[in-house]
Amino acid sequence: MEERISRNALIWSMAVALVLLILLVAFLPPVDAQDDKYCQMVEAWHNDTMTPPEHRAGWPDYRGNYEEVCK
Repeated sequence: MEERISRNALIWSMAVALVLLILLVAFLPPVDAQDDKYCQMVEAWHNDTMTPPEHRAGWPDYRGNYEEVCK
């Protein structure tokens, strides 16, 4: 009986994990959209050089791949 309970618990745990994984993938923005947003924000950072870094618009190139990704 105990083996059957743990087997059922394993099956249900796997089913819940699968459903959560499907939901996560369904609601993640596409990689291209993330890259576009990154490029826009780094470009805004580069264009706002007259402002001190702590008050600039955008993001610094924290990934270190702006030149590669944002051609």
